[in-house]
Amino acid sequence: MVAPNSVRTMRASPHGSPALTEPAESPLLRAEGLSVRYGRQVALREVSLSLRRGEVVGLLGANGAGKSTALAVLAGLQVPRSGRLWLDGRVAIPRALRARSGLLPHRPPLHPELTVRQAVAHAAAVAGVPRRERADAVTDTLARCDLATVHARRAGNLSQGYRQRLGLALALVHRPEVLLLDEPTVGLDPRQLARFRALVRELAAGHAILLSSHALAEVRRTCDRVLVLHEGRLTEAGETATAGRRLLRLAPVPAASDLLALPGVASVEPLPEGYWHVTFKADGEAACLAALAAGGSRLEEWAPAGADLERRFLALTGSGAA
Repeated sequence: MVAPNSVRTMRASPHGSPALTEPAESPLLRAEGLSVRYGRQVALREVSLSLRRGEVVGLLGANGAGKSTALAVLAGLQVPRSGRLWLDGRVAIPRALRARSGLLPHRPPLHPELTVRQAVAHAAAVAGVPRRERADAVTDTLARCDLATVHARRAGNLSQGYRQRLGLALALVHRPEVLLLDEPTVGLDPRQLARFRALVRELAAGHAILLSSHALAEVRRTCDRVLVLHEGRLTEAGETATAGRRLLRLAPVPAASDLLALPGVASVEPLPEGYWHVTFKADGEAACLAALAAGGSRLEEWAPAGADLERRFLALTGSGAA
């Protein structure tokens, strides 16, 4: 956690800590022309998309739009009727997709009698993590998902928030590069939502993340750009944020002067309950995040600000007025 006196301590030692970065130019995962049928029902129609490291992409659509099917194909768990996928520029077969991606299903398959640690260890074994690396992988994943304090608790006794974190740990333990999250925030209370959202933003530093949801507000607050899936067809809705502007909350609450002193920050606007609107200089967002990460700050909120996503979603899906 950042030192309690000032946010300035977060930029005093910028070396040696992982920094959140802007998306790389070439896609980590690319799909082209994916189609899936269930009998006469078309679940996906010529779906093409790309995911880059460092970004969270929202897959927005109503229930039954094909979101879960799309994620299953990208995870290598379902073979499409047609279409191709690439990982790092190379044609990807299902086995490669399974090895390099992690899927958090809408309802994580948790064994209620297993402890949290046992569940993650089992997932590591199934995913093929070498035995000599397994203990470290489990311990690291528990810490990353904020599960270390409940590692001995049985999965069946977890709250909904911890159940989602455990599901995420199962998807992360084999250290994938692509994270596929299927309706991950359903059933979470406001506090659990904020914590899960912050965790997803932290994970974006080293992953390409696709997050499916039917909730406009959640996509707006969590994702960098949005894809709309409607009746199996995919359309890009664009970026969720006004360029260069973010909603931010840190613990402890910083002073305005300390936020302004961070690299890449152009202006700040205080909001109620410890929130800030932060506007960045050109290419300044990554520099600011690097300074925050280097200082060990607890990032409680990091979300796009000011996008009219609802209007675009209604236009793309042909829905009526809000």
